[in-house]
Amino acid sequence: SSIIPASAEFFVAPISCKYIASQHKSNKLKYGYLNLSNLNISSNLSTTDSEPYTSENLDSVPGGFTYLAKPKRLFSINFEDRREVCDLTKTGRTVRLDLPVIEDGDVDALAAWFKLKLDENETISTEPGQ
Repeated sequence: SSIIPASAEFFVAPISCKYIASQHKSNKLKYGYLNLSNLNISSNLSTTDSEPYTSENLDSVPGGFTYLAKPKRLFSINFEDRREVCDLTKTGRTVRLDLPVIEDGDVDALAAWFKLKLDENETISTEPGQ
């Protein structure tokens, strides 16, 4: 039998977006499995543990957004590999990711999205512009 989705890839990119900057700020150093303690972040938004992040459809934010670095894969997971799934859920992952700047601007958010591989031919993506 097959697992659907078979795998997933998670991507991130720093973005500049005046709309997001005016609506959302954060001062927490950890959101679920995402540890931001090495980033210099200032904020005034309070969140609860049940809603550790917000979401925006970047294709429709007023004024648009600008990638400040090229998107990079943060991590991937093979859902058909039980050990890999257990390791991720029990211990998480530590990832060092360099994001060379390609555009001037303030980092207002770290955009994140995923691509789910449903089978050999079908993929679903939440990437902006897709």
